[in-house]
Amino acid sequence: MNRLELLPKEISNYIYFLRDTNAIIKIQKRWHKYQAPKIIAMTLASGCYSLIDSMPDISSPHTANVIEYMVNVLSGREEGWDSFFIDMEQVLWRDEYMGGPGAIYYDRIESGFMKIKTKFMVTPSYY
Repeated sequence: MNRLELLPKEISNYIYFLRDTNAIIKIQKRWHKYQAPKIIAMTLASGCYSLIDSMPDISSPHTANVIEYMVNVLSGREEGWDSFFIDMEQVLWRDEYMGGPGAIYYDRIESGFMKIKTKFMVTPSYY
């Protein structure tokens, strides 16, 4: 049984009409161009957290790639990034003099996060 058959006739006819027009194709293309990358950035950012201390892992190449992706995708008007930015800022401050093999990723993350801070006008919250 088709799920559209469960809907009232007027609604199912309207859905078929939308599906067959170019308007729905334009809507889908715009969504994939503007909204989907932001949702992907949020999903990737949630994957940056370490399992050990529940803070972002700043010595991994994955986090560096995600931050650089966020610099390219986010415009600075999105909402819901506050907790990630606070966590990232605290970890960058805490591990400023860490050194070691992850230092190259730290530099990439720090430079990308500075660009994000200017876009979102993030002010230090932990001082």
